[in-house]
Amino acid sequence: MIDYLVIGGGPAGAAAAIVLAEAGASVQLVGRARLPGQQFGESLSPGCAGLIHQLGLWPSFERDGHLPCYTHRSAWNSDELAVHDLIRDPRGHGWHIDRNLFERRMLERARALGVSVTEQRLGGAWSFHDDHWCGSLPRGGQGIRAHRIVDASGKTAWFARRQGVARVVDSRQVALIAVLATECELEDTSSLVETVPEGWWYSAPIPGQRLAVSLFTDAGVDGVREQDAVRRLLARSRYTRERVRAGQARMLEKPRFVDAGSGRLKRIAGPGWVAVGDAAMSYDPLSAHGITLALRSGIDGARVLLADSPAACSAYEQRLFRAYDAYHRECQRFYQEKIRYPDAPYWARRSSWTSRTV
Repeated sequence: MIDYLVIGGGPAGAAAAIVLAEAGASVQLVGRARLPGQQFGESLSPGCAGLIHQLGLWPSFERDGHLPCYTHRSAWNSDELAVHDLIRDPRGHGWHIDRNLFERRMLERARALGVSVTEQRLGGAWSFHDDHWCGSLPRGGQGIRAHRIVDASGKTAWFARRQGVARVVDSRQVALIAVLATECELEDTSSLVETVPEGWWYSAPIPGQRLAVSLFTDAGVDGVREQDAVRRLLARSRYTRERVRAGQARMLEKPRFVDAGSGRLKRIAGPGWVAVGDAAMSYDPLSAHGITLALRSGIDGARVLLADSPAACSAYEQRLFRAYDAYHRECQRFYQEKIRYPDAPYWARRSSWTSRTV
């Protein structure tokens, strides 16, 4: 019998495992092995430094050469760039990170605290009785009994969905993402967002003299059906294209599509379990809060389980619901006010934003 089972080895699951292990609990983390390049998102928003300190990761984070982000540039509702200076942000500046390295450091920290990490999928049925969960691992049929479970399985919400919890989907979109190598260090270290008829581009430098470039768009939109469309689509942009040219950037790997939609569970906690990170709720990438939200909810969800109180569980759920509602209103405002391309299909769809339950 273990105290806690954490399902998912991303930032949210690793953060929860660290907090639980620091409290002296026995923790097993089970997650699917991820290959380099599978992770999506390379930015930490202002305010993240405090979370990294809480998790005991700051010394390694400082040594690993992640890049500070002091400025955000945006051509959203105008042909001209607007500049947002993060230096004056009371929460501090943001960061462009090496995502693979960052996640590896989190799991190293968890293991050092005694967390057992198993890289495989869960499977089969899970049942709750006598105040604990029972299930098994598909490989080898190893049985697991855990007092409490953290669902950090990403947007699939693997465990919560098996408890009959529905998901509210607000936006279905994909990201066509590419990592490019630059011939020289980029002088411009800002994050950059630029709208185009097909959707919007995001780009940012990441450690290792690389540039992350993503187009957020609708699946199946004309011109975005093939992965080799990146260069052709880049040619239609202005500032993103100029940035790629300035760095003499070349593709490091084959561009790929990933899910970039947003939504939340209708219930974020239940008897003996809580959901954290994208399993609980996923923001539109426009918010730039994905990893920071994962860390915050992983820490808070673990503390809720440690409190072992229905009141704490309910307060956690309501806090996330309020945060999601505030995000949703702000995101709608950004997508619907002063649209540059109101007749383009991507933007026309977002002029009448509706949610649905799946």
